[in-house]
Amino acid sequence: MRLRIVVCSLIVALGAHPMANAQAPSTIECAAAADSLAAGGRNYMFWQQLPECGPAGVAALAGAVENAAQETNTEYLMMLLGRASEVMDPWIIEVAGELVGNEAAQTAARIMGIMLLAKQYSRSFAIVPPLRFDDLVNGPVAPCPIGASIAGDYVARSPLPSDSLAMFSGPLDQARSESQPARVRDLAACLRGKLSIDIPIVVPTHLIGMGYRCGNRFVIENGSRDWLFVTVTIDGTTESVDMTIPPHR
Repeated sequence: MRLRIVVCSLIVALGAHPMANAQAPSTIECAAAADSLAAGGRNYMFWQQLPECGPAGVAALAGAVENAAQETNTEYLMMLLGRASEVMDPWIIEVAGELVGNEAAQTAARIMGIMLLAKQYSRSFAIVPPLRFDDLVNGPVAPCPIGASIAGDYVARSPLPSDSLAMFSGPLDQARSESQPARVRDLAACLRGKLSIDIPIVVPTHLIGMGYRCGNRFVIENGSRDWLFVTVTIDGTTESVDMTIPPHR
């Protein structure tokens, strides 16, 4: 009973993982767990060992994330998130990003994809207590509900490609646009802000405008959701000025 209580707590589901089996699961056990998950099995205790199953386990978890676009059962999504978060793998990152960018997917599934990107980026990312996964789905939630927690290492990890940072930033930048549902947009913006130290946010040039007022007065317009830092120089001189333009809200 104690194990079930811990598993259902959000930080554990998104951060730590159950104690690894003393003995690695057999090929037969891994195949059975993968088949159960692929068939839509909801018996979490049966497929919790997949992170320890090597490539077969990664394939099963990635397939379940890929097939979760129309999933609305938040308990299942949270448990899938917990297991997929125990493995760092480019395949997991790829399918999570595709889910985040899938505008035809259910909001709950896209939110799970965003949190999975967070956990693939750092095991320490988690939903800030006392918020729960359901709170993110039902939203709106402000301020940024993603914070740091104490978490163990990944059960297994695979080398990431050289362009792995773009695998995180691309889907998040797409999902945080004004055309997206508020809950998806705000959570994507929250995580993107957390990653901005390592992956700088670049404001698209079409969102930057400059207008003339009168005399020597001009105005710079920032149509993005991000702070804009610009340096204005005057042709033919060495004069320049640094400016910070607030985001469009």
